[in-house]
Amino acid sequence: SRRSFLFQPPSVAAAAVGITSQISTSPANAAGIPSVSEGMSAFASGDVDRSIGIYDTILENDPRRKPYLWQRGLSLYYAERYQDGADQFAADVAVNPNDTEEQIWHLLCLSQLKGVGSLKEARRFKLTVGQDRRPVMRAVQRLFLSE
Repeated sequence: SRRSFLFQPPSVAAAAVGITSQISTSPANAAGIPSVSEGMSAFASGDVDRSIGIYDTILENDPRRKPYLWQRGLSLYYAERYQDGADQFAADVAVNPNDTEEQIWHLLCLSQLKGVGSLKEARRFKLTVGQDRRPVMRAVQRLFLSE
């Protein structure tokens, strides 16, 4: 899946991002705008702040891309910018209503916010998503939603 590489050892994730960036040429790169794979590479190498800067530059050049930058949400979470992360994942679910992973990350972000403070409390604000076609993700979703 698109996120599974993030949970691989850093060398595997970095290699995957390196291959992706070598074989993809985008019009954005030609215009001097960083690519999503550059942000992923920065994240995979542990430079979370740089990855956020890359994703923010992408959004400055094309704000319509926000709902599709789930990678930015991960970076925001790890930078402890939980409200921004929750907003990013909510934007993703608005255009991809069957995305259980973004629902879960949204909950994780909310659980870290002052005034919410726990996963139990965050569940009151859960995003509504459809049924994931992957049995393992349905199981993970039930776990996080305590269903």
